[in-house]
Amino acid sequence: MLQVKTFRPGFLAISTMCGLVFAACRPAASIRSYSVPKEPSKVAQAPALEPTDRMLAAIVPAGEKAWFFKVTGPLKPINSVAPEIDKFLEGIEVASDGEQPDWTLPAGWEEQPGSGMRAATISIPTTDVPLELSVLSLPWTGSPQDGVLANVNRWRRQMGLSAIGPQEMSECTSELQLGDVVATRVDLRGWRKEASMKAPFSAGAKARSLPPSKVPSTPSAGRVSGAPEMEPPEEWQPGRLNSFRKAAFVVKGPGQQAEITVMDFPASGGSAMSDPLTNLNRWRDELGMQALAEEDLPGQFEAIELGGTKGNFAALFPENDAGQATLVAMAERDGLIWFFKMKGDRDLVATQQGKFREFLKSVRFDPALESANSGGSDDHQ
Repeated sequence: MLQVKTFRPGFLAISTMCGLVFAACRPAASIRSYSVPKEPSKVAQAPALEPTDRMLAAIVPAGEKAWFFKVTGPLKPINSVAPEIDKFLEGIEVASDGEQPDWTLPAGWEEQPGSGMRAATISIPTTDVPLELSVLSLPWTGSPQDGVLANVNRWRRQMGLSAIGPQEMSECTSELQLGDVVATRVDLRGWRKEASMKAPFSAGAKARSLPPSKVPSTPSAGRVSGAPEMEPPEEWQPGRLNSFRKAAFVVKGPGQQAEITVMDFPASGGSAMSDPLTNLNRWRDELGMQALAEEDLPGQFEAIELGGTKGNFAALFPENDAGQATLVAMAERDGLIWFFKMKGDRDLVATQQGKFREFLKSVRFDPALESANSGGSDDHQ
């Protein structure tokens, strides 16, 4: 039998409509679009990840001080003079008494006077931009390794780098033998952050900005600008001034001599500066005296007033045969620890004790200095 299939238009229409509906609801892969970055654009972004700046520095311990030499700038000009900088650092001659080291400047370099906490500023010419190498000295606190690591990590933060541990120090530091002194050379490449730079051991403390330190035109004054006002006795002669000393005097007797110095350090320098016991034991050690324990401290200092500020006074006359003695006063003022010290031949110091006390009573902190302390730091160590 012949079977004939009938054509049902309604069914075909419904089927066609359903197909269109489902097709409309289903994502159409053929019309989807993407934004695919081209390979050349990836290559173009790569240089932004490369370091843009470089820092070369040296930490040179010298007794209770450390000298910091540092230059920071764009990568290209630093690279162009890096060999000269290394040669300069290798030629530093450390003074045995911890005073300012000696150095020899390469041809074309110029040394400018110190300013504020800086002992010197050295200009380095390049074909791109002039560079500036700063020289600064601060108390050396803690163990040498801890002190180096702390400064390296602070500098790493300034360069946009993460902190490291002792085991990673060899990645950016190396030993620098300067005579009998083992210094540390630091080489960092990163992205300089000017706003975050602070002086060594600042620990975020309020920085100070001092007028440029310079020897006064009248040497008899024995003090630099920024020093407190003071009235030394007539027989005290001007002493040896440097970037570390705010005032210095010398008094002499028959075959004897004593030196009087006035210095200040950031109170944030740690216990080596602010702790009376630590300071007392350092002074005792200078005279060959035995160190004291915490329980021995009461009675070792006398409370005094120093320039309107409460301070401590100590007189150290050892019973050994050192033949030396020390008178010293210390006081904290506006984030600074001030030290007024007389050290010299025992008998002369003993006869000068009354005059040293009168000298301390004459101290008047310079209003200009107090005003300067409220400003920002002029140094970026």
